[in-house]
Amino acid sequence: LSPDDKRLAVELPDPRGRFDIWIIDVIRGLASRLTSDPANDRDPVWSPHSDALVYSSDASGDQNLLRRNLLDSGPPVPLPSGSGATPSEPDVAESWSRDGNTLFFVTLGQERTVWTLNMSGEGRAEPLIKGPFLVDEPHVSPDGQWVAYVSTESGRSEIYVAPVRQRGERVRVSTNGGGQPR
Repeated sequence: LSPDDKRLAVELPDPRGRFDIWIIDVIRGLASRLTSDPANDRDPVWSPHSDALVYSSDASGDQNLLRRNLLDSGPPVPLPSGSGATPSEPDVAESWSRDGNTLFFVTLGQERTVWTLNMSGEGRAEPLIKGPFLVDEPHVSPDGQWVAYVSTESGRSEIYVAPVRQRGERVRVSTNGGGQPR
Protein backbone atom coordinates (compact mmCIF):
# COMPACT_ATOMS: atom_id res chain seq x y z
CA LEU A 1 0.00 0.00 0.00
CA SER A 2 1.39 3.40 -0.94
CA PRO A 3 2.15 5.80 1.92
CA ASP A 4 -0.70 8.05 0.71
CA ASP A 5 -3.09 5.04 0.98
CA LYS A 6 -4.32 5.48 -2.60
CA ARG A 7 -2.60 2.68 -4.55
CA LEU A 8 -1.30 -0.84 -4.23
CA ALA A 9 1.80 -2.12 -5.99
CA VAL A 10 1.61 -5.85 -6.64
CA GLU A 11 3.51 -8.45 -8.62
CA LEU A 12 1.38 -10.64 -10.86
CA PRO A 13 2.45 -13.52 -13.14
CA ASP A 14 1.72 -13.50 -16.86
CA PRO A 15 0.62 -16.70 -18.67
CA ARG A 16 4.28 -17.82 -18.97
CA GLY A 17 4.90 -17.38 -15.24
CA ARG A 18 6.98 -14.18 -15.57
CA PHE A 19 6.14 -11.47 -13.02
CA ASP A 20 5.25 -7.85 -13.73
CA ILE A 21 4.46 -4.96 -11.39
CA TRP A 22 0.89 -3.65 -11.46
CA ILE A 23 -0.51 -0.54 -9.74
CA ILE A 24 -4.06 -0.77 -8.39
CA ASP A 25 -6.03 2.40 -7.66
CA VAL A 26 -7.83 1.39 -4.45
CA ILE A 27 -10.55 4.05 -4.77
CA ARG A 28 -11.55 3.24 -8.35
CA GLY A 29 -10.56 -0.43 -8.25
CA LEU A 30 -8.60 -0.17 -11.50
CA ALA A 31 -5.30 -1.91 -12.23
CA SER A 32 -2.60 -0.61 -14.56
CA ARG A 33 0.47 -2.53 -15.64
CA LEU A 34 3.69 -0.73 -14.70
CA THR A 35 6.18 -3.20 -16.21
CA SER A 36 5.78 -5.31 -19.33
CA ASP A 37 9.27 -6.42 -20.27
CA PRO A 38 10.16 -10.13 -20.55
CA ALA A 39 12.00 -9.95 -17.21
CA ASN A 40 10.76 -10.95 -13.78
CA ASP A 41 9.91 -7.71 -11.95
CA ARG A 42 9.13 -8.30 -8.28
CA ASP A 43 9.07 -6.99 -4.70
CA PRO A 44 7.97 -3.36 -5.21
CA VAL A 45 8.69 -0.86 -2.43
CA TRP A 46 7.04 2.59 -2.39
CA SER A 47 8.96 5.84 -1.98
CA PRO A 48 7.84 7.86 1.07
CA HIS A 49 5.98 10.36 -1.15
CA SER A 50 4.24 7.65 -3.23
CA ASP A 51 5.85 9.02 -6.40
CA ALA A 52 8.30 6.20 -7.19
CA LEU A 53 8.87 2.48 -6.76
CA VAL A 54 12.03 0.44 -6.34
CA TYR A 55 11.76 -3.19 -7.39
CA SER A 56 13.89 -6.19 -8.29
CA SER A 57 14.31 -7.12 -11.94
CA ASP A 58 16.31 -9.79 -13.73
CA ALA A 59 16.27 -7.84 -17.02
CA SER A 60 20.08 -7.60 -17.00
CA GLY A 61 20.50 -11.32 -16.30
CA ASP A 62 21.22 -10.66 -12.62
CA GLN A 63 18.45 -9.64 -10.22
CA ASN A 64 19.17 -5.96 -9.60
CA LEU A 65 17.27 -3.00 -8.19
CA LEU A 66 15.49 -0.54 -10.47
CA ARG A 67 13.79 2.75 -9.61
CA ARG A 68 10.71 3.81 -11.54
CA ASN A 69 9.44 7.38 -11.26
CA LEU A 70 5.63 7.33 -11.39
CA LEU A 71 5.28 11.03 -12.28
CA ASP A 72 6.59 10.57 -15.83
CA SER A 73 6.67 7.86 -18.46
CA GLY A 74 10.43 7.44 -18.45
CA PRO A 75 12.12 4.04 -18.26
CA PRO A 76 13.23 2.48 -14.98
CA VAL A 77 16.70 3.46 -13.83
CA PRO A 78 19.18 1.02 -12.27
CA LEU A 79 20.16 2.12 -8.78
CA PRO A 80 23.79 3.19 -8.59
CA SER A 81 25.83 1.15 -6.17
CA GLY A 82 22.77 -0.78 -5.04
CA SER A 83 22.10 -2.59 -8.24
CA GLY A 84 24.38 -5.57 -8.37
CA ALA A 85 26.15 -4.86 -5.08
CA THR A 86 26.71 -8.59 -4.97
CA PRO A 87 27.02 -10.01 -8.51
CA SER A 88 25.10 -13.23 -9.11
CA GLU A 89 23.18 -12.78 -5.83
CA PRO A 90 19.66 -11.35 -6.15
CA ASP A 91 18.98 -7.96 -4.56
CA VAL A 92 15.53 -7.43 -3.03
CA ALA A 93 14.26 -4.01 -1.90
CA GLU A 94 12.59 -4.18 1.50
CA SER A 95 12.07 -0.76 3.10
CA TRP A 96 12.55 2.95 2.36
CA SER A 97 13.18 5.48 5.12
CA ARG A 98 10.42 8.04 5.67
CA ASP A 99 12.77 10.92 4.81
CA GLY A 100 13.51 9.26 1.44
CA ASN A 101 17.26 9.21 2.00
CA THR A 102 17.90 5.50 2.63
CA LEU A 103 16.77 2.30 0.97
CA PHE A 104 17.17 -0.99 2.85
CA PHE A 105 17.63 -4.10 0.73
CA VAL A 106 18.75 -7.70 1.12
CA THR A 107 20.99 -9.89 -0.98
CA LEU A 108 19.72 -13.45 -1.27
CA GLY A 109 22.95 -15.35 -1.43
CA GLN A 110 24.62 -18.05 0.56
CA GLU A 111 25.28 -15.45 3.24
CA ARG A 112 22.42 -12.94 3.36
CA THR A 113 23.19 -9.32 4.07
CA VAL A 114 21.01 -6.29 4.88
CA TRP A 115 22.35 -3.26 3.00
CA THR A 116 21.63 0.46 3.13
CA LEU A 117 21.80 2.64 0.05
CA ASN A 118 21.88 6.44 0.08
CA MET A 119 19.15 7.38 -2.42
CA SER A 120 20.77 10.72 -3.31
CA GLY A 121 23.19 8.73 -5.47
CA GLU A 122 26.19 9.51 -3.31
CA GLY A 123 28.34 6.68 -2.05
CA ARG A 124 27.97 2.95 -2.34
CA ALA A 125 25.69 0.45 -0.71
CA GLU A 126 26.89 -0.28 2.81
CA PRO A 127 26.34 -3.55 4.68
CA LEU A 128 24.29 -2.99 7.84
CA ILE A 129 23.68 -6.52 9.09
CA LYS A 130 25.75 -9.45 7.94
CA GLY A 131 25.73 -12.88 9.32
CA PRO A 132 26.42 -16.47 8.89
CA PHE A 133 22.69 -16.77 9.66
CA LEU A 134 19.76 -15.87 7.47
CA VAL A 135 18.80 -12.20 7.84
CA ASP A 136 15.76 -10.90 5.99
CA GLU A 137 12.81 -8.51 5.88
CA PRO A 138 14.42 -5.32 7.27
CA HIS A 139 11.92 -2.58 8.04
CA VAL A 140 13.08 0.85 9.16
CA SER A 141 11.38 2.67 12.05
CA PRO A 142 9.43 5.88 11.31
CA ASP A 143 12.22 8.00 12.81
CA GLY A 144 14.89 6.21 10.73
CA GLN A 145 16.96 5.31 13.79
CA TRP A 146 16.17 1.59 14.06
CA VAL A 147 15.69 -1.38 11.80
CA ALA A 148 13.65 -4.46 12.69
CA TYR A 149 14.56 -7.65 10.84
CA VAL A 150 14.31 -11.44 10.89
CA SER A 151 17.29 -13.61 11.79
CA THR A 152 17.67 -17.36 12.31
CA GLU A 153 20.66 -17.05 14.65
CA SER A 154 18.61 -18.56 17.53
CA GLY A 155 17.82 -21.61 15.41
CA ARG A 156 14.47 -20.31 14.15
CA SER A 157 13.11 -17.08 12.69
CA GLU A 158 13.00 -14.36 15.36
CA ILE A 159 12.64 -10.58 15.22
CA TYR A 160 15.61 -8.38 16.15
CA VAL A 161 15.97 -4.61 16.38
CA ALA A 162 19.27 -2.84 15.67
CA PRO A 163 20.37 0.80 15.47
CA VAL A 164 20.87 2.18 11.96
CA ARG A 165 23.37 5.03 12.25
CA GLN A 166 24.81 4.80 15.72
CA ARG A 167 26.71 2.13 17.55
CA GLY A 168 24.64 -0.06 19.75
CA GLU A 169 23.48 -3.50 20.59
CA ARG A 170 20.98 -5.40 18.50
CA VAL A 171 18.20 -6.89 20.60
CA ARG A 172 15.95 -9.88 20.01
CA VAL A 173 12.35 -8.78 20.64
CA SER A 174 10.30 -11.88 19.77
CA THR A 175 10.13 -14.79 22.17
CA ASN A 176 8.51 -17.59 20.20
CA GLY A 177 9.36 -17.00 16.55
CA GLY A 178 8.46 -14.12 14.27
CA GLY A 179 8.41 -12.68 10.78
CA GLN A 180 7.41 -9.63 8.72
CA PRO A 181 8.36 -6.96 11.32
CA ARG A 182 6.79 -3.53 11.12
